[in-house]
Amino acid sequence: MNTFGYDTYLSPATWRYGSREMRAIFSEVNRRRHWRKVWVAIAQTKCAIGLITPEQLADIEAHANDVNVERSLEIERTLQHDLAAEAQAFAEQCPIGGQTIHTGATSADITDNADALIIRQALELVRLRLANLLRAYEQRISEVYQERLVALGFTHIQPAQPVPLAYRLANHAQDLLRVLWQLEGFQIEGKGTKGAVGTGADYTTMLDGTGVSFLEFHERVMQKLDLPALTVTGQTATRLVDVEYMNILYGLAATLHRAFTDQRILQSMGETQEPFAKGQKGSSVMAYKKNPKDSEQICALSAAVMSFHSMAGYAAANNLLERTLNESAIRRVFIPEAFLYIDHCLIKAHKVISGLVINREKIARDLRTHGDFAGTGRLLVRLQQMGVPREEAYRMIQSCSLQAQEAVVRGEENPLRGLLLEAIHALPYPEARTLTAEEIATLLDASAYVGGSFELTEEFLSVLRGALSAYPEVQQDASESVF
Repeated sequence: MNTFGYDTYLSPATWRYGSREMRAIFSEVNRRRHWRKVWVAIAQTKCAIGLITPEQLADIEAHANDVNVERSLEIERTLQHDLAAEAQAFAEQCPIGGQTIHTGATSADITDNADALIIRQALELVRLRLANLLRAYEQRISEVYQERLVALGFTHIQPAQPVPLAYRLANHAQDLLRVLWQLEGFQIEGKGTKGAVGTGADYTTMLDGTGVSFLEFHERVMQKLDLPALTVTGQTATRLVDVEYMNILYGLAATLHRAFTDQRILQSMGETQEPFAKGQKGSSVMAYKKNPKDSEQICALSAAVMSFHSMAGYAAANNLLERTLNESAIRRVFIPEAFLYIDHCLIKAHKVISGLVINREKIARDLRTHGDFAGTGRLLVRLQQMGVPREEAYRMIQSCSLQAQEAVVRGEENPLRGLLLEAIHALPYPEARTLTAEEIATLLDASAYVGGSFELTEEFLSVLRGALSAYPEVQQDASESVF
C-alpha cells in the first residue's frame, strides 16, 4: 500500500485542516466506491431487462466495495486513464460479470454521477455543521439577551451608538441562517447515463431489441442512485452546477470572514475573547499574549474558499463544445479543498462561539467612556423640540464632542456633559437653557439608547429556534478541532 509521510508534500487539508469525516468523503477510496456504485446501478438495470445474467450481477455486486487503489494505480501507469484503470481493476475481481461492467457507458457517466453523490454527502455535512454552529449562536444570544448586555457600537470601526451584544451576534447569525436555508433548498443533479457526447447513442445501440428506450434506461439507473439528472448534457454535466453550490460556500465563507474579523477587532479591544486552552501559547516570545488564532484561521481559510469560486467559474466557462479537459484537473483541487476548508472553519467557529469569553467590565467601561457621544443623537432631537434649529444644535454638539474626544484620547475623563451644559446655557433659546445637568446625563445615557433592538433580537431568536427545531442537538467532537 502506498503511504505518504511527512517527508513529502502533503496538502494542509490532508492532515491539518478539516475533519476526519470530511476527509473520508473526499478520500480516494470513497471516490472509487462511488464509481462502483454507479456501475452497480447500471448493471442492476441491465439485469432487469435481460442484458446480463443474475449471476453476472451478483458477481459485480459482491465486489462493489473491494476497492484496491494500489492495483488500480498500477494499471493506470499503463493506461494513463484513471477511470478505465478502475474499471479494469473491478473487472479483475469479477470473473463472471467483470467484462460487462462498462459496456455502453462513457467515463463521465460514472465520474460525474459519482461526483454529484459525493458532493451531496459533503453538502449534508456542511449543513449539519452549520446548524450546530447556529445552535451555539442561539445559546450565546439568549444568554446576553437575558442580561440586557449593551456594548458600544462601531461604524467605520469608530465608536458609534450602542448596540446590545445579543443584537450584534444576531446580525451574524441571521446571515448564517440564510446560508442554512440555501443549503436546505439546494438539490444537486448528476449527468445521468448519456454516453460519449450526451446523446445516448451507445446506449441506444446496446438496448436495441430489448424494448427499453434509452430514456427509460437512463431514468431507471438514476432512480437506483436516488439522484436527479440534468435533461441535456455534453459528455459531462454542465460545470455550472459547481458554480451553484460554490456560490453557497462562497456566501458562507464571506459570512464567517466578516463575523470573525469582528471578533478579532473586539478581542483587540478586550471586550470579547476566544477561548484560550490550558497550556496554549499565544506567542513563542511574548508570554502574555492571547492571540485570536482560531478567528484568524477562519478568516484565512474563508478567503481561500472564496478564491475557489473563481476556479469553479473558470471550469464552467472552459468546458468547451461537448467536452474538453480544461476543467478536469482544477476540479480535483477546488472541490475537496473548498469543502475541507469550510468544514474546518465551521468547527473552529463553533469552538469560538460556544466558548466565547465576554469581558463585561471592559464593555461597561468602554460604554461609559464613549457612550456619551452616542447619546448626543437623543440630545439633538430634544434640543429641536425645545426650539433650537437643527443645524445650530448639530454644530454646537459637534464642537463639544470633538473637544471632548481630544480629552479622551489624552486619557482624561470624558468632559462632554460639562461642555454641553455650558454650551446649551449659552444658547439664545430660553427653553433649551432650562436643561439641567441631570437631564443632560439622562439624555446621554447610552445604555438605554438602543431603540427596538431587543425586540428585534427576540423576534430573530424565535425564527432561529424554529429553524433549528428540525436538527437534533449535536455534541461537537473535540478531536475534530486539533489545530
